[in-house]
Amino acid sequence: MQQLAYPVSPKVYLYGENFILMEYIRGRHLTRQENIETIRKILMKARMLELKGIEHKELSRPYKNVLVNEKDAYIIDYDSATIKPNPKNVTSILSWFKRYELAKMYSLGYPLEKIILLL
Repeated sequence: MQQLAYPVSPKVYLYGENFILMEYIRGRHLTRQENIETIRKILMKARMLELKGIEHKELSRPYKNVLVNEKDAYIIDYDSATIKPNPKNVTSILSWFKRYELAKMYSLGYPLEKIILLL
């Protein structure tokens, strides 16, 4: 699943039954005190997963599953991820940031670009 998620996730070079050899990402875990640009990057990555039909399933706790550095944000840990017709990654992240109204607007079909302008 992580291979399908790239470039939202670190690049996978090799994997087997009990291992994944992937790109090393130097970064830190997400906090609720992120600046708007970092939140924008995370939301765009979550949307990219949705366009691929991937529901991460653990983005209601993104502090465990998002790495941030000065250049970008990466969504990691795809062990619970599934393919779904209507993934809810963006809604999960907006809710975690306590942007409930924006999450509701997004779930009702507002484009992400307009949601980002309201951050």
